[in-house]
Amino acid sequence: MKMRHYSHSILFMVVFMCITLTGCEKEAENTLPTASFNISPEIGTPATEFTFDATSCSDSEDPTASLLVRWDWNTDGIFETDFSTNKIISHKFSDPGIFQVTLEVKDSKQLGCSITKALTIEGKIPDIVTDTVSNIEPFSALCGGEVIDDFGLDVITRGLCWSINTNPTTSDSVTTNGMGIGKFESTLTGLLKNTKYYVRAYASNSIGTAYGNQVEFTTPYVWSCGDSITINHMIGDVAPVSKTVTYHTT
Repeated sequence: MKMRHYSHSILFMVVFMCITLTGCEKEAENTLPTASFNISPEIGTPATEFTFDATSCSDSEDPTASLLVRWDWNTDGIFETDFSTNKIISHKFSDPGIFQVTLEVKDSKQLGCSITKALTIEGKIPDIVTDTVSNIEPFSALCGGEVIDDFGLDVITRGLCWSINTNPTTSDSVTTNGMGIGKFESTLTGLLKNTKYYVRAYASNSIGTAYGNQVEFTTPYVWSCGDSITINHMIGDVAPVSKTVTYHTT
């Protein structure tokens, strides 16, 4: 009886050690997954919808389809997506700049790793042109412009600016004519008669303000009470001598 009991004990210990060693061996075989992804296109603007493809992730023990991934678009430590088996996702960036995009991948044993790639979002001030000036009156004129391209950034304001000095800016007289791309038109008011003006269309986005080509025009002269009158007198029956006289009116 003692021998049989001793044999059973040895058998039990051998089986237990085999199970333990097998379990340890399996646990030791689990390796970290490999994080990998591609971005298409590689460079874009805030209007670009980027595709992030993480189907190249791999793991020695788990199939790629079962691996979990999540994304951090700004590398600020806050992942904008939850873990998912979906390896392909689209995303837009609202502002230009260089963004560090992080992918984290996790296997069935909760082992994970991450990879970060830089993505450049380009942006610039709008492309805008100034139209010709029309309907020129002594105290007003009609002009317009067109925003040709916003380069993926919203045009938040647009209009016309004018001055008696060259290269007028938004610090001078301005109109405000909505937002976005396309044509617009406005009346320039408060002008002085018989005066040369310079006008440019402008458009602004989050980066800065763009100006169109400069156009110049001169308002016509119209006499009104209070203006002076200059007369060239010639010697004759009325004028004793020839001379030029400026008369003031009230």
